[in-house]
Amino acid sequence: MKIYLLLGIAIVFEVIGATFMKYADGFSNLWASGIVMASYALAVTFYILLTKKHELGTINALWSGGGTVIVAVIGITLFNEETTLAKLIGISLIIAGIYGLNTTGHRSKRVIGGE
Repeated sequence: MKIYLLLGIAIVFEVIGATFMKYADGFSNLWASGIVMASYALAVTFYILLTKKHELGTINALWSGGGTVIVAVIGITLFNEETTLAKLIGISLIIAGIYGLNTTGHRSKRVIGGE
């Protein structure tokens, strides 16, 4: 369960950073720009800690996919970004991928070389 807590924290900081990019207005708003930099520094810190003991591909997919879904929803709800069928299908596929990564392959280990 600790992995999900750390992953959740990393995703929250990534989402905060991505959201405040909109407010940073190309670095013209220094306060918002500082939040972006601090949030991403914290997100990457937790990401690095997670990859120390867990599969890089899985952690990366969960981190980036989870953040992407949340940021897309924030864009639609907070910034009135366009909602299209293609966007909704894409979000659904990302969620399906996250589900798939969390429900498969945890019980067995792949053995290379037949041992």
